[in-house]
Amino acid sequence: MQFFGPLICCLILYLSGVTEATIFTDCEHSTGLLGDFLYKDIEPGDFRVLKTNVDGEFEVYALPPSDMCNHLTPACPIRAGRNYTYSFTDQVMMFFRQGLLDARWVLLDAKNETFVCVEFPLDIKGPEN
Repeated sequence: MQFFGPLICCLILYLSGVTEATIFTDCEHSTGLLGDFLYKDIEPGDFRVLKTNVDGEFEVYALPPSDMCNHLTPACPIRAGRNYTYSFTDQVMMFFRQGLLDARWVLLDAKNETFVCVEFPLDIKGPEN
């Protein structure tokens, strides 16, 4: 379940140029603790849902069978013992307040079980004039 620990260290979060990701917290551990990892190969289609929570506002994204792989560098399949970068871009909704907010991403597998969960601070800034 924690295979993505090394991947998360390289997590690039870029939301329409107005947010910046910093350190993260594994939802099941203390900040910075990566713990033991379950290394296994992952094929396209293994993930179905990405849940997000930003400042108490929940969003659920249904991922097409190969969508997660479109966000990985290098591309799928994921092989044990390698490092990967997951990047995701989305538009920041106007109802989010500006400033430092807490965010949580939960990636669910095909069995609807949590595969990886991370929390990280977001700094949402207003539009530049």
